[in-house]
Amino acid sequence: MNRLNGTSPLGRYQIQPETSIRPGTLVALNSDGNAVPATDAANLKVVGIARNIEQNEVEVFDGIVSLSNAADAAALTRADRGSAVYVVDEETVGKTSTSHVPAGILVDLYGGDVYIACDPVALAIATLAAKSA
Repeated sequence: MNRLNGTSPLGRYQIQPETSIRPGTLVALNSDGNAVPATDAANLKVVGIARNIEQNEVEVFDGIVSLSNAADAAALTRADRGSAVYVVDEETVGKTSTSHVPAGILVDLYGGDVYIACDPVALAIATLAAKSA
């Protein structure tokens, strides 16, 4: 994950017990409000990208970041720019997923990397798009 721009920190969240989060990966909140690695699971809400992890808390930032592209039918193309993208796993986003957990808005693709806007506004727009999907 490469950060292009963003704010730091956006927030700090308690990590779900028995859970491991790595810097540079998508972070979501579960139904208890605890931070977990973002996955394609119902009831998760992406809050940003992990930056610092200490004392069972994760600090997240937002901005335009690069992640991996999904495979097969979920793979994003430049024609998808401006569209909502969804979590495949904490390092991968796609144009669709089973649970439609929004990760942000597609900015562009370069050299196989997907660049997304992952900030509160982009996440709100992507969430609205997911509800209509």
